Amino acid sequence: MKNRSFLFFVGILLSLLIGSLFSEPITPVYAVVTVSSISPENNTITLDTTPNFTCTPTSNVSATVNVTLYIDDIASGTVNNHANNTEITITCNHTLSESDTKKPWYFNVTDADGTYSSETRNIGIGAYFIVPAVLVNPNEYSQEGTYTGEHWSVAAGNIFAGGTTQNGTYFWITDYYDTEIFTYFMNGTYTEDHWDTSGSGNTEPYGITQNGTYIWISDNNGAEVYKYHMNGTYTGEHWDTASIGNADPYGITQNGTYFWITDAADDAVYIYHMNGTYTGDNWDVSGSGSVIASGITHDNTYFWITDWSTTEVYKYYMNGTYTEYHWDTSGSGNGNPRGITKDNDYIWIADRIDNEVYKYHTTSESEHWTYYLNASTSDYAFDRPIQIVDNNITLNGQYYMLDADGIADDGILVERSSPGQITTITIENISLSGWDDSSIHLRYADGNTLGNITANDCWDFSIWLEYSDSNIISNVTASDCNNRGFEFDHAFNNTISNVTVENNNNRGIGLSSCDFNIISDSTINNCYRGIFFSYADSNTVYDCIIQNSIGSGIYMAFSGSTQNIFYNNLFNNTVNIDQSGTPQLNYWNTTKQIGTRIHSNGLYIGGNYWTNSTGTGDSDTGTDSNHDGFLDDTLTISISNYDYLAYSDEGNPTLYLQARDSDGTNLPRQVAFKGTIGNGTSFDENSNSNGYLTLPTCFGTHTVNIWWGNHLVDASREITVTSDQTENIDTKIQRLDSTTYYILFSLNDTDLPTVEFSSAKLMKFLSVSGSGTVEFKLDNENWVESGSPKTFKVSDYTYTSSSPDWSYVNHIFSHPVIFSERDLTLTWGTEAEPPPSGPPPSNGGFWVPPYVPPVEDEEWEEISPVIPGIPPELPPPPPRPAFDITPIGAVMIVGIVIFSASFKRLKRLNLSSLWRTERKRKRADWPKKKRSKVEWKERK
Repeated sequence: MKNRSFLFFVGILLSLLIGSLFSEPITPVYAVVTVSSISPENNTITLDTTPNFTCTPTSNVSATVNVTLYIDDIASGTVNNHANNTEITITCNHTLSESDTKKPWYFNVTDADGTYSSETRNIGIGAYFIVPAVLVNPNEYSQEGTYTGEHWSVAAGNIFAGGTTQNGTYFWITDYYDTEIFTYFMNGTYTEDHWDTSGSGNTEPYGITQNGTYIWISDNNGAEVYKYHMNGTYTGEHWDTASIGNADPYGITQNGTYFWITDAADDAVYIYHMNGTYTGDNWDVSGSGSVIASGITHDNTYFWITDWSTTEVYKYYMNGTYTEYHWDTSGSGNGNPRGITKDNDYIWIADRIDNEVYKYHTTSESEHWTYYLNASTSDYAFDRPIQIVDNNITLNGQYYMLDADGIADDGILVERSSPGQITTITIENISLSGWDDSSIHLRYADGNTLGNITANDCWDFSIWLEYSDSNIISNVTASDCNNRGFEFDHAFNNTISNVTVENNNNRGIGLSSCDFNIISDSTINNCYRGIFFSYADSNTVYDCIIQNSIGSGIYMAFSGSTQNIFYNNLFNNTVNIDQSGTPQLNYWNTTKQIGTRIHSNGLYIGGNYWTNSTGTGDSDTGTDSNHDGFLDDTLTISISNYDYLAYSDEGNPTLYLQARDSDGTNLPRQVAFKGTIGNGTSFDENSNSNGYLTLPTCFGTHTVNIWWGNHLVDASREITVTSDQTENIDTKIQRLDSTTYYILFSLNDTDLPTVEFSSAKLMKFLSVSGSGTVEFKLDNENWVESGSPKTFKVSDYTYTSSSPDWSYVNHIFSHPVIFSERDLTLTWGTEAEPPPSGPPPSNGGFWVPPYVPPVEDEEWEEISPVIPGIPPELPPPPPRPAFDITPIGAVMIVGIVIFSASFKRLKRLNLSSLWRTERKRKRADWPKKKRSKVEWKERK
C-alpha cells in the first residue's frame, strides 16, 4: 500500500509540474466603474423643483448599466440598460419643496459585477422667490440657527440665568433673582468666581455687555445701566434709560461707539452714546413678529434679538431693518431664550427656566452656494428684486434678462451696514435693462466679482459702487443710460477691464473721491464725458480707447485730482482733455518699453495716441524724423502735464519673417535670424518653433541671415521695408518626410571644408529622426558607380559595408545611436567618382547640430540616450503567476486520467515484480529439506 500511495502522489506532482510549465499566465480582470461629467455643481441652488441630473457612467465589464439617482438617500429616478460610456440625464421623479435645504444627492451605477456610487453633492431648492425674479436669501440654506447639540448648566448658584456676554475666554451670566454675576470658562465650567450687584444699587441685573475693560449691566427694575470694572468692582457710574421712554431695559450690547438696549415693554431698541446720552434714534422690532424683545447681540453686520414669548431669534441689519430671517430655539430644548452672545461662528443663548446655555451655528461654515436664475422678467415693477444679504455666494443669471418698467430701483443690490464688509459675491452671466436707480448697486461691499454682464437703458447708473473696495469688474457692457455707465463713489482699489461703455448721456465712467483704481482694455464711446475725475487720485488708465466724446475724453473737475497715470490709450475726441480750475499734476506716459500699442506702428509703448475725428490731432501731424514711433517733441497737455512719449503715425513698421524649406513649405523648426537693420543695429533673434519671427525694424534696407544651429542656411537676404510686411524665405533645409528635415550642401560649398572635384556633388545631412537614430544622406546619383563610399565616420562610429550596426537604404545611412554632437568625416574609395587624385580627402570633421525639440509652443517627450554598447532598457515582463488555476487544473485532470488508465498495468508490472523478488528472497531462507507434494501444493 505504501508503494501504491507513493506512485499516486508522484503522478499528481508530475501533473502539476507539467501544467505549470506549459500553461499561459492569466491576467485577472478587475471590474472598474467610473462616473464622470456630473452636474449640477456641488451646492447648487435652483428654482426648479424637479431638477435634472447628468452623468456619464463607464464600466469595463458591461455593455449596458443601470443608473439610479438618489436624493437624500431616496431613489428619485432610474434608467435601466443604459449604453455604457454615454451621457445620461435623469429628472427627479418627485417634487422637491422650497424648504429643502442642502439635500445630498448621488448616482448608483450597477453593472455585471456590482453597484458603485458616485461622489455625493448637495442641492438646494430656493425659497422666498418673487417669481420670476429671485430674492437671494442664502441664510435660508445656511446652518444659521442650527443647534450644535451642546449645552451646559449654569446651576452653580445661578437660579435664573438672564443676560450673557463673553470674550472668547470667559462667559459672564447674570442672575437677576440673586443679583449676582457668575463667571464660566468657554466650555461651561464654573470658575468659582461671582460677584454681587446690589451694593451698587442694581437690584435686578439683566442685560450684560463688556469691552475687555469695563462691564455694563442693565437694571430692569430701576431702568438704569451700571458700569463695572472687569473684576466686578463698581465704577460709581450709572445712567437712566426711562427718561427717554425705555422703562423696561432688557438686553444690552455695544461696539465702542454706541449702546443698543432693548425695551421689552415697547418691543423696541434704543440707541445711546457710550456716555449714556440718548442719540434720539430707536427702531421697532414688532414688525418682524417679535412680541417681547429680550437679549441682543451683534457682529457689526447684523443684530440677533431673542423673544422668550415666541422662543424665536430674529435677525436684523445694523440699521434695524428686518432681514426676513428668524429661527426657533424650542426644538433644541431652549424654551425660554433670554441672554444672547456671539463670536465668529457660534451663538450662545441662556434659557431662564432650565438654567442652561445652548450653542448654535451662525454661519454656513464657508460653503459657497451658487444660485441660478431660471427665467427673465419684463417690465418688472418692484424695487430690488434680488437682494444678496449673505456672503460667499454666486449668482449665475444664465444669461436671462431682468427687465424693469423704468421706475423700479436697483435690479441687484448688495448692501451692508458699514464700510469694510468683505462679502465675496460673484454676479455673472446676466442682462439687466430699464432700472431707474441702477442695474447693479454695491454699497459697503468689498471683494466681489462682476463679469459677463450687460446693463442697458438705465436712468442713473448701470453699475454703481458706493464705499465698496477691491472689486473686480470685467466683460461688462453698460450703454444707453440717461446718466452714467459706471459710477464709483468713495471706492478704492477696484479693477475694471474689458468693459464697453457707450451712448450714455453724461459720463462713461465717473470717479468721485476714488483712489487707486485701475481701468484697462476698455472702450468708452459716444458719452458726454469719457472718464470724469472729481477728487480722485492715483488711479491708472491704460490700453483704453476713449473716443467720440461730446464734451471731452477726460474731464478733471474742481482742481482736485492728481497723481493719476494715463498711458497707451487712444484719445480720439474733439477735446481730449478738459480741466476745471487749476490743473493738478498727472502723468501721461510710462517708461519706454516693449509692448503692444493701442494704435499706430511700433513695438514700444510709452505715452498715448492723440487724434480727432478729422485726423488732425497731434499724433497725426507731429514730426517723427527718425521713425521711431514717437513724436520728436514733448506734447504739452496743460500746465505741468506732459506726454513725453506721445505716439506718432510714422512708427516702425513691423517685419514678419517666415523661414521655409527648399520646397516653399513653412519650416516646423526653430531657426535663428541674424543680421543688421537699416540703421546699422545688429540683431540675433530666435524664431518660434515654426520658423516665424516678428522683427523690430525701421524704414530702410536690412540684411537677414538664417542659421540652423551652426549652419548658415540662407545668406545675406536684403529686404527693403517701408510698411508692415511679411517676408517668406526659402532656405537650404529640405524635407525628407513630414517629420524629418535636413540641410542641403554642396561638397565644394564654402559652408563646408572643400574637396577638389571637377563638378559639384550634393551631400545632405538629416536631423535626428523621430525614432532617435542618426541619419544622413549622400546623394550619389551622378556618380559613375551607384555604390556607397568605401568608408566614412560619424563621431566614433565608422561605416563599413560589413558593419552590422549601419543600414543603407535609398542613399540613407543610419546608426541606432543618439549623438549630442556628430562629427562627419568622409573618405572616398576609388570606385566612387569623382574622387580627386592623390590621397583620399577628408572634410575635416564637420559638426552637425542635434535636433532639439522646441519648448515654446509644442509639448515634446524627452528621449533617454542610448549608450553605445549597452542595449536599451526594456520594461520587465509581467510577473508569471505561481499557479494558473484553469490551465493547471486541465493538465492535472489529464495527468490523473493517464495515471489511472495505466494503474493496472503498473500494478501488474511493478507490484508483481516486487512480489516475485520477495518470494525468491524468502525461498533462499527456507531450510534445505525435501518438501512433500502436499506442502508444495499448500505453498502454491
